[in-house]
Amino acid sequence: MKISIKILIIVVFLGVAILLFVQVLKDNNISPLLNDETAVKSQDISTLPIFTNGLITQGIELDEIGYHSFSPDGKYFVFTGIKDSDLIPAKTYLVKLSTGEVVKLPGVLLRGFEDSRLVVLFKAKDLVLYNIATGESDNIATDGNIFAGALSPDGTKYVFNTLEGVMLYDRNTKKTVAISTTQYDGATAWLEDSNRVLGFKDNGKKIFDAGNGRELGIWDINSKTFSPLMPNTIPVGTIRNVTWVIPDTVARINTGWDDSSHDYLLNIKTGEIVDLGDTSSSLMGGMKDEPRMDLFALVRGYGDLDSTITASVYRGLDKTTSAIIPSKYIRENLHIVDQDSVIYIRKHLSPTQTIDNTALIKLNFKTGAESVLKELEINVYNSLSLNIEQKIWVVSSKNKFFVGKLP
Repeated sequence: MKISIKILIIVVFLGVAILLFVQVLKDNNISPLLNDETAVKSQDISTLPIFTNGLITQGIELDEIGYHSFSPDGKYFVFTGIKDSDLIPAKTYLVKLSTGEVVKLPGVLLRGFEDSRLVVLFKAKDLVLYNIATGESDNIATDGNIFAGALSPDGTKYVFNTLEGVMLYDRNTKKTVAISTTQYDGATAWLEDSNRVLGFKDNGKKIFDAGNGRELGIWDINSKTFSPLMPNTIPVGTIRNVTWVIPDTVARINTGWDDSSHDYLLNIKTGEIVDLGDTSSSLMGGMKDEPRMDLFALVRGYGDLDSTITASVYRGLDKTTSAIIPSKYIRENLHIVDQDSVIYIRKHLSPTQTIDNTALIKLNFKTGAESVLKELEINVYNSLSLNIEQKIWVVSSKNKFFVGKLP
């Protein structure tokens, strides 16, 4: 599906996932990043002007804030937004939390912000890799059909999926090469050796409406070859994304077509698998990988009055905790606080199927109780971010941020 302004705006508001690493470019070599962001850990970032004084005081005019997120290391904050009257209404900004400095980025956010060294953007038909440390960008010419990408752990290579197959950009040579040439191929989760990527390959079997089937395996980016991983391990052939729960060991495989979704947890070393079942009700943000803690959380979505809604946390393949929570709610923007708690935005549906209450919620798995952290405005778009290190949450409503600390 070709990227358009409308699709870019949707991407801005839905946000999505990619383990990245940014390093300083020097003399055509990638050297380790030297940063001065250690002050963030001792600073109360909830008092920064961008959060407390309003966007307009920072010279930013937006009609609505979209996706936002802290970087995994807690040192940066990225947010997107819409200015309806502008020719290109979608905007992306980066906040350096040690100083509060705000930088407008050269493009629209392609996916989520799950790397502490790169922000990946899209501008016209260029894929833009914005180096946070230097403020410089690599602009990669494409035909506009970009779906997902990931930076290698050593920071030298960026792999991305297109309608024409899997492409690899070398940050040293500034050249792009094709790893595969089939639209149903994908490479999404780097192994730590920076030479192999867990992903999937077209198996040539036609699946009605969903194109061709895909098999799980590992791409070798040097030989441009694919090695199937334990054939028939994943019974569903419509693999569309692979992410790490425990890097190099436990992966989450998302399958499905259109608005359907089915997920699995797989230990790629032993072949042991956990079938998570239908996850269609969690597509709007009820699933979260947290490789920094080896955790994965799943919150089922809306259900009828008599239905059972469950929330669970897994460490690797093992379900460590679970809770039954009230139905008749939509839950979105899930974030893991720790093994015993998560936060999310909860919307209550009235008997007439309209939203009559919206709130930021913390779920305590030890007690099974949901507690309200903040009541939110009804029937507006909300996004949620969590700085795990400082246990600070940020929620947006229209063009305002609201900030708080977890109890």
